[in-house]
Amino acid sequence: MSRKKLAVIMILGICVLAAAAYGIYRWIVNDQMSEETQKRESWAVETGELLEKDRDTRVNIYESATASDIEIYQIQPAEVEKDNFTYYNMNVQNRLEESLETLKAEGGYTLENPLAVWNPYGTGTNGLYLYFETEDPSQEVHYTVHTENQEIQDFQAQANAGDTARKEFLVIGLVPGETCQVTVSLTDGQGETVQETTFETEVPQAASGYDTTL
Repeated sequence: MSRKKLAVIMILGICVLAAAAYGIYRWIVNDQMSEETQKRESWAVETGELLEKDRDTRVNIYESATASDIEIYQIQPAEVEKDNFTYYNMNVQNRLEESLETLKAEGGYTLENPLAVWNPYGTGTNGLYLYFETEDPSQEVHYTVHTENQEIQDFQAQANAGDTARKEFLVIGLVPGETCQVTVSLTDGQGETVQETTFETEVPQAASGYDTTL
């Protein structure tokens, strides 16, 4: 067999393998996406008492449906239960952002009494947004998440809270369905803790339907 024919056969073989690999990849992706879509049939989640209806943004503000040592809000678009609703929409995201800014503008938030909102942009379940003001813009924010479940290790992180006196960030590492103890600390330039607070909160169950611990 000539080298030219051998090269053609090899190229055809590579093309066939590449097409097969791509087909398998598409099948896996479509299968996983279908499973996720099936598990998330609705964006509506359990809420606490309705506190306010913002007619300008058409966003409702609720108390948290779960118990906590601090006041935690939930914000939801008024049309969240409609069949064609999705949070992956710029208009929806802009309205949620406007409602969040309105809450922030009320002011008076401190480390011990922060503005706290579950999943303010609707695309997760157990992210807790915190906002508060400090006297020193250079202070860094660290936090630890602890549960009484001995099988779950503590989660520690430095928050990406910004370099101004107004600190805002999303607490991650909270365990759905568990009561979590959250300790938030402010540290100075030498890494020394200058202020600290701790609160407990019941974390909402995950909406995806997947296991949340290994």
